[in-house]
Amino acid sequence: MFKKSSHVDFKILYNNLLELVRKKELYIQYNIEDSFTARIFLIFFFTSFLLIRLKKLPNSKKVSQDIFDNIFHHIELNTRELGFGDVYVNKKMKILTKSFYNILLECEKYEETKHNEFVNFLSSNFYSNKNEKKECSEKLAKFFNVFNDFSSKLTLESIKKGDIKFNYF
Repeated sequence: MFKKSSHVDFKILYNNLLELVRKKELYIQYNIEDSFTARIFLIFFFTSFLLIRLKKLPNSKKVSQDIFDNIFHHIELNTRELGFGDVYVNKKMKILTKSFYNILLECEKYEETKHNEFVNFLSSNFYSNKNEKKECSEKLAKFFNVFNDFSSKLTLESIKKGDIKFNYF
């Protein structure tokens, strides 16, 4: 009779994701270039693990879709704030959506313990120097493993409240 609200506090959730992505230690410890694209990809990885968690929880389908929609809405707004026009933004958003789905699929594979594939995927997304690829990708995969463990314990309500305070550093 009474339907539970799927209200998600997007502002808090998005700000907490940004807080994770803005940690300088993340870029220093894992030798990630601090660029617009790297930040977006990191948001995609964190969001993917949250969506994978939500997929396992009952009554979370609408919440997952709302989170996805909101994340992309914010990225679009941020891209426009950087001064890019409609044509560029629309083209970029199409590319980013495809990238997000690739990341989500790889994160789901990681869930199925295909560690080496995940490490290679991280290499191709974050590292260009062959010497740093393997070592840094392994370390970054371990970091995401810890985040995956963290997110696997989150409840539907904690995600809806944006309570994803991940203190790794």
